[in-house]
Amino acid sequence: MPHLPKRWLLVPAVSCALSGLFGCAPTINYALKSVPAESSLQLTEITADRDSVAGPVVYWKGKAWSYDVRSRFSLSADGFKLAYMSKQGGATGIVIRMLDGSYRTFRKPATGEAIDPVIAPDGSRMAFARCDHHAWNIFETSLDSNPAVRRVTNDPCYNLYPAYAADRKQLLFNHVELQQGREKGVAEPSWKLCSADLETSVLTEYGDGFSPSYAPGKNRAVAVRLNDSTQTTELWLIDLATGARSRLFGKPGQGVADPAVSPDGKVVAFVTMTEDSNTPANLDIYTMNMDGSSLTRRTFFPGQDLCPRWSGDGNSLYFLSQRNTESGEWNVWKMDLTGIPAAGAATDAKVQPASPVPVKPAVKEPSPPAPNSALQKSAVPAESPAQGGSLADTAKISPPPPPHDSTTQGGK
Repeated sequence: MPHLPKRWLLVPAVSCALSGLFGCAPTINYALKSVPAESSLQLTEITADRDSVAGPVVYWKGKAWSYDVRSRFSLSADGFKLAYMSKQGGATGIVIRMLDGSYRTFRKPATGEAIDPVIAPDGSRMAFARCDHHAWNIFETSLDSNPAVRRVTNDPCYNLYPAYAADRKQLLFNHVELQQGREKGVAEPSWKLCSADLETSVLTEYGDGFSPSYAPGKNRAVAVRLNDSTQTTELWLIDLATGARSRLFGKPGQGVADPAVSPDGKVVAFVTMTEDSNTPANLDIYTMNMDGSSLTRRTFFPGQDLCPRWSGDGNSLYFLSQRNTESGEWNVWKMDLTGIPAAGAATDAKVQPASPVPVKPAVKEPSPPAPNSALQKSAVPAESPAQGGSLADTAKISPPPPPHDSTTQGGK
């Protein structure tokens, strides 16, 4: 299959009969809209089940968790435009809609799939990842005019998860290569954090990391990195000018995913595991100051809350949740932060790490051709931007599935 191997995916518990081997996910009452601990929050459901928001499958093995970390939705800074991954007719594409209901379209290429949408801060353009000839590359398209697309990267590997800088002149993204694993004939992905200058087409590599989020105005970014010794993901702050990096948050066995830096650059929201006496282990949204202080739990739903995204004014957090559904469908929700404690107040959540368990299933498939030299640490010109066709309002079926860049956490 011409897609990224599921290197970190845990085998899901398909029935309780297999629980002795794989474990079963905890039983969750998805019909709950909120719980008493969220009584001070103003929560608004932005999408409905009929919108077919493409959320991940969260796999649990004891207290180890794993899911496909994607940029599953994005909101323009003015709060008018929403773009999200959706499966219509079985094909993964991107829905773009105005939140006042005045416009809605489903876009995907004539062949392949489109994933990882991110709307530019000014709302005029959208970057995304697209499968083209068995490779995944970054493209950009206008949201205000025709749907023609510009190719931002062009190599035979996997380029995913774009993130705009505040001035829309630069895109961070993940570059993934398959490399020889520890076993003969086994390929394992290697994640690199890269950027593309949208004015000069220069590509630059910053070392390992994935799921980037710019820190506005500071030429810094927050990304997730895997701690090889604990096999747990951690939050790291990376200076894009000097390459200096420092760890913001990491606890063995707990793990993090989906960082998002606030518009003022002072706070980062992210996903991590909650384990307390009131609920089974689950994934929640947390915030923390960019100096690593004041960890604050934001969601308390016993199911999964993922993929936090800030409103343009920083007064709200949008996120994906399985709440208020019949069987755990995913929808975009909005949390109003006005009038409730900001990051800086003490958290009332006990965030207790579990013992790490390395989980690295191997995938036997050949490595793709070597990437072009534009991604080898030094900044060199990339191929000139080219028109790569258009995103049509269609829902053709049977392209290969999107890649899996999953986060796996150790557990007991």
